[in-house]
Amino acid sequence: MIARRCLAVFIAAFVVIALLAVLPARGDSLISADFDNAHVLSATYAGVEPLAKLANPVFGAANIWNSVQFGYLSPINDPSFSGLKDSNGNTTSVGLSFTGPVDSYTGTDNPNDLFREFIYLNSGSTPWKITGLIPGDHASVYFYDYGDAGQPGRAFTMLMDEDGNGSLEASVTVDAATGGYVPGVVVNASGEINGEMLGNPGQSSWSGFQVAVPEPNALIVLMLGGVGWIGRRRVAGVRR
Repeated sequence: MIARRCLAVFIAAFVVIALLAVLPARGDSLISADFDNAHVLSATYAGVEPLAKLANPVFGAANIWNSVQFGYLSPINDPSFSGLKDSNGNTTSVGLSFTGPVDSYTGTDNPNDLFREFIYLNSGSTPWKITGLIPGDHASVYFYDYGDAGQPGRAFTMLMDEDGNGSLEASVTVDAATGGYVPGVVVNASGEINGEMLGNPGQSSWSGFQVAVPEPNALIVLMLGGVGWIGRRRVAGVRR
């Protein structure tokens, strides 16, 4: 009888561990992406970005950044990137994809590794989505521009689905110097955050982003608690 009870606890714990292994990237994940290209000056940012940390301390945990590689003055159609790493270097289920041609450039006058390279638009729009998240989660997103207040024409509008209902109802200004911060973005039922970059004659310049999702999934927490409760019940039963 005791052996059966121990087996039940073991199976329950195994199921929880298996779920943790296959579920999409969790809330303590901070994903940081630097848009790079093949230019000789292109380099990947690392560590904390002060603008984002000032907006939300959660971005202060930044360490490892993903190098998202685009063509340099060589458009790529429908580029997509999977298995983005979190700030600790762990591969996650989070991905990034675009619809349509995407091109990038490197500003040789910019000393900052994050802001120097960017994808750009002079007109039109580029739809994009961040994938592999937990439906219903609330995320904080920070978008980066060229980081130069002297080039205000690089600012652009980012349309976003902030409430997860499928429509791009939110309009976010990504400032040329300070970028743009969007808290409380609801992940849609497909585990995605959707948006669209709008072009402008001054050349919209998007150089990267960070996305942070909150606490671990409540279901997993409850299941872990349930395993502990089962264990305590089994021990109590043996003592009787």
